Amino acid sequence: MREGKFKLRWATLLDLDIVYNLMVQQNIADLGHALLSIEGLRERWQAPDFSLSEHSQIAFSAADQLLGYAEIRPYHPNQFSTQLYLTSNPSSFAVGQRLLKSLEAGLPSDTQLIARVSGKNERNQQIFAASGYGRGLTFLIMEIEMAEAPPAPVWPAGVGVRPFTPNQDEQATYATDEAASRDKGYSNPMSFAAWAKRMSLNTERFDPTLWFLACYEEEVVGVSLNFYLPENDCGLIDHLGVRRSWRGRGIGLALLQHSFAAFFARGVKKVQLSVDSGSLTNAPRLYEKAGMHTVQTYRIYSKTIS
Repeated sequence: MREGKFKLRWATLLDLDIVYNLMVQQNIADLGHALLSIEGLRERWQAPDFSLSEHSQIAFSAADQLLGYAEIRPYHPNQFSTQLYLTSNPSSFAVGQRLLKSLEAGLPSDTQLIARVSGKNERNQQIFAASGYGRGLTFLIMEIEMAEAPPAPVWPAGVGVRPFTPNQDEQATYATDEAASRDKGYSNPMSFAAWAKRMSLNTERFDPTLWFLACYEEEVVGVSLNFYLPENDCGLIDHLGVRRSWRGRGIGLALLQHSFAAFFARGVKKVQLSVDSGSLTNAPRLYEKAGMHTVQTYRIYSKTIS
């Protein structure tokens, strides 16, 4: 499909290298580092729920120079995550809008599209806004770089911590994570199947020795669900939460410090997480207390197909 001085088509595996390089360039400009490896991108493109012919669009100039790439990735029923990557060129605004419009074609009504855009990337923010996406929450990316072992956590009486046990703890962890998430401004209840997919439960990325459960007797009262990002030699606190009735006792801080210690013991000194800047539970203050600081922001843009 041609549009002005550029042409669009869906991506193929032959485009893997050039699309990956474009992603890395934008990731470095936005975040200072790449977010995934080229093999990680290949796995995403070959995932059962992703179709390059339905969920991707790539733009080239008339001289066949890469101008941009966009994709929508299934996230929840009737909900997709939108990603947009553009080169620096005079037509990038028009290219970005056309890529987004092309991806929306054929989507059923009430489909929700959600984009996460770096606070540094003013161009993409403007493109999403001009394409009918509304701006939502702002998130902080917070980080700690440990020069020495973190303080030992202090647990309230009767509460201890243990690692996740596969084929035993899935339902209890899911229930606690969902319960703790209800007080988040962006709470989006998930089925167990959707949660397991979101948390990479059945993938090589999942490492049960980095998932920690705070327990009172047999009850799971808090969770810290973590991942190692080899591309950046960085730990990720993906989900940290405590059941409402157990808050205010230091369990969140103890889980955080326990997670820091687990990464430090593996030689991983840098750990990151993201948090809603307007958190209803004032989570950023907890993370600052643990020694973390804000290194980046990103904004959520969303659109519902009508």
